[in-house]
Amino acid sequence: MKIFKLKNSILFFICISLTLLTCDNIEEINQNEDANTSILMRAMSEMMDQFDANGNTDESQNPSGNMALDFCFEFVFPIDFQMNDNSIVTINSIEELVEILIESNDDLYIDDVSYPFDVLVFNTENDSIETFTIENDEVFDSLLEDCEFDLEEDNMCYELYDPVCVEITNADGQTIVLVYPNDCYAGLDGFDENDFLEDCDTEGDHEDGWFENDCFDLVYPISLVHSNGDVITVNSEEALVGYIEEWYSENCDDMDDCEFDFELQFPVTVEYYSENSQQSQTLVLNSEEELEDYFEDYCE
Repeated sequence: MKIFKLKNSILFFICISLTLLTCDNIEEINQNEDANTSILMRAMSEMMDQFDANGNTDESQNPSGNMALDFCFEFVFPIDFQMNDNSIVTINSIEELVEILIESNDDLYIDDVSYPFDVLVFNTENDSIETFTIENDEVFDSLLEDCEFDLEEDNMCYELYDPVCVEITNADGQTIVLVYPNDCYAGLDGFDENDFLEDCDTEGDHEDGWFENDCFDLVYPISLVHSNGDVITVNSEEALVGYIEEWYSENCDDMDDCEFDFELQFPVTVEYYSENSQQSQTLVLNSEEELEDYFEDYCE
């Protein structure tokens, strides 16, 4: 099993400048422009939380790998955007949009979007992804309100990779399988154990953990030491997974309680495959430093 890194959110600011106008209803026009701009700015800012500073998908924010579920909606490209210099840019993919947002500066940035445009949304009633047309600012604003982005930080899940699979129907009417890191993330999208497939194929590569890796296996039993001195002995990987899941469910009522407060008790024994002898061998690691050195020397 693999442990995900907790989210390192990167806040993207889109600077908006409004041209000064001289007319009787200047205040009303500016208020409308501010409102329209803030809708787009909010959508872009929330969307960029799905990506890191290099434009790569933030794995912790994309548990299913489908933006219509992980984010709330997915843009259907191409879409025309108006830049602050009044030029029109046609964007053909999410990669292009993310690149433009990352490269935005005070001199050039997205200022507006051309209506209508389509998005993909997930219909929880029939477990299908559907096309929804955004006709104007009011419809766009209503969609963002329904997304309830402000509530996301309250929906904390334990960061243990114990995958579950569910079936949904995509916008083309085809049945597809989504793989969630664990049942908690699946639950945030409305799925429960009745929706999970018995056979869950997990070919995806989930990094930053040392359960289920190609470098070594822990040799059980192992002991976990709590910060208060309590020692827990675990006799198998299945028992370890079960204990961690139970601990998170009992102790993670809010963000302050969601740090797994245990450490490995050394020494630990690991089993690895030796290319030299062409067989499995064991190695005793006596400290966290030795474990880190082993990672650095032998694990990709």
